[in-house]
Amino acid sequence: EIKKKPHSRSLDGIKNLAVRSILPSFNNNIFIMVKEMGIPFGIKFDDKFNCTIHHLGQEISPKTLSTGEKKKVDFVIIMALIKMIKIRFSSLNILFLDEIFSSIDADGVYHIINILHETIQDIGLNTFVINHSNLPTELFDYHVEIEKKNGFSELNVEAVS
Repeated sequence: EIKKKPHSRSLDGIKNLAVRSILPSFNNNIFIMVKEMGIPFGIKFDDKFNCTIHHLGQEISPKTLSTGEKKKVDFVIIMALIKMIKIRFSSLNILFLDEIFSSIDADGVYHIINILHETIQDIGLNTFVINHSNLPTELFDYHVEIEKKNGFSELNVEAVS
């Protein structure tokens, strides 16, 4: 049996206090975004930061989710984490999201863009969304298109009205 030193117990106490103070807000952010996304199951983290997914009162395995559902769940968790990180590191001001819409249906794309727009407005975060197909632009400030011409990249930036 390994006995913890008193110092180690105090660190555990501090970690547990931090988790207990952060976890309700984190889970609440996830709950709100899950509803906005229309995801038909619940996602919750316990005090050990283990994630469970529930559907109709039963815990389900993430392996049973489609690729699109997994990406939606990942997105919701990432946005909740970014909100928490931004509180601790207020100088964080840039986020790059690459191909977050692949395997997502049109309805999911719409919900993701809305949540992304609300989140970045709320926490003040400059966000670049990289995508290889057209997206609805009404919630973006700029549309940047990079095209390769004669071996060189050509950059076209236009404000979205």
